[in-house]
Amino acid sequence: MSKTEILLMLIPIVIALAAVISPVIVASINNKHQFKTRRLELDYELTKMQQETYYADKKAAFDTLLQKIGQHLTRQSNANSWDEFRSATNSAILFASDENKKLIIEFLNFAEEMRAPLSSKDREKYFDKMTTLATSLNHELFNTYRPVINSDQDCKKQNPDSVHSSN
Repeated sequence: MSKTEILLMLIPIVIALAAVISPVIVASINNKHQFKTRRLELDYELTKMQQETYYADKKAAFDTLLQKIGQHLTRQSNANSWDEFRSATNSAILFASDENKKLIIEFLNFAEEMRAPLSSKDREKYFDKMTTLATSLNHELFNTYRPVINSDQDCKKQNPDSVHSSN
């Protein structure tokens, strides 16, 4: 057998091997990419769910606190009202920023010093402090909820290797 005959026999063998191996390699690369993409999707969904749950719990704690603050003003002589107010305060402190924790504790101390019946001046102070606290809590709540990924551009910024451009 001459070198030419051997070469002519090897060419179909190499082409046949390439035809068999190429799809395996392509499938392997595609599977790896799909796995990475799916993992990113699941991570995103989990983070989004955790963030939504945290936001809902924080909103509920702040809402309950503000309700109990309002109820405490009208039911100051009721010991149950004070316990509910303290409980709501403790729950809200778990979620509050350091700045708002201070405001909540200051309000709690202020409310503790108030004695029924309140004069109109004391009532005005109570409402002013309650409004200040409510505004601060609202601002914190507004800044709590941020979507994890807003658009494809954000996704590309977070993981440029996982998103292929269509150019």
